[in-house]
Amino acid sequence: QRPGGPLMTETDDPTARRYDRVWWRDQLRRAAPLIALTAAAVVVAVIVTRPPESGLPLDPSSTGPDGTLALVEVLRGVGRQVSVVTPDEMSDAPVVLLLHDQLSDEQRAALERRVEQGARVVVTDESSPLAPEVAGGLSPLEPRLERACRVDALRDSRTVRPGGGVLYEVPEGAQGCFDGGDDAAWLVVEPRGRGHVIAAGSPVFLMNMGLSEADNAVLAVQLLTPHGTGHTEIVRPVLPGAEDPGAVSLIGLVPDRIRAALWQVLIGFLVIAAW
Repeated sequence: QRPGGPLMTETDDPTARRYDRVWWRDQLRRAAPLIALTAAAVVVAVIVTRPPESGLPLDPSSTGPDGTLALVEVLRGVGRQVSVVTPDEMSDAPVVLLLHDQLSDEQRAALERRVEQGARVVVTDESSPLAPEVAGGLSPLEPRLERACRVDALRDSRTVRPGGGVLYEVPEGAQGCFDGGDDAAWLVVEPRGRGHVIAAGSPVFLMNMGLSEADNAVLAVQLLTPHGTGHTEIVRPVLPGAEDPGAVSLIGLVPDRIRAALWQVLIGFLVIAAW
């Protein structure tokens, strides 16, 4: 099997469909409700029972609402080996989650070569050169998006609560999922060589505060565990020159796009509460 997972697009060819329906995917479908419940429990445990920790938004070691520690725990809970690395520490894992693209041109070129050889990269930073062109913004008041694509690996992710973000143009040969109309989609699955680049229009669905919403946890597991057990690298956001990026709380140095997304979510919640 390919290191980055089988071709994700459904076909009408029975042979291709049998190839896509590997044992792990069948198991994952059966476990989808349990994954959602587990994610909710993990989020509560991470946010409520652990002491608060300062850190950058999206930090995989952070227990704050905008951290992603719950995601790490859920992935490990389904048997995935998870490594949290800086851009300089990236290795050859078959699945890479790029929460915020701070890669150098050389690092990004090396990652693209890995995709060509079969790796899967999930990127949640719309400003990344790996992501498609942005088609427009997505309101934080948009409660849910319905899956509207024939991507077999995402079959159990029926709805997602994105928490704002952007919609992408869908490149030729790619699949757009959770679309917002006008040929734009919040999630784009793009084959490149033997691998895939999957771009999500917002990282909020992976945060501690968003993982238990709708089918967000199921989607995260399906994107990041193509063969069940295996190795996933999560590239953590860092501050240039920081010796301990996990302990930094200088929110003013976080890229404007991420801060804007967080403000959108907060404003959306306040508007809904006032309604």
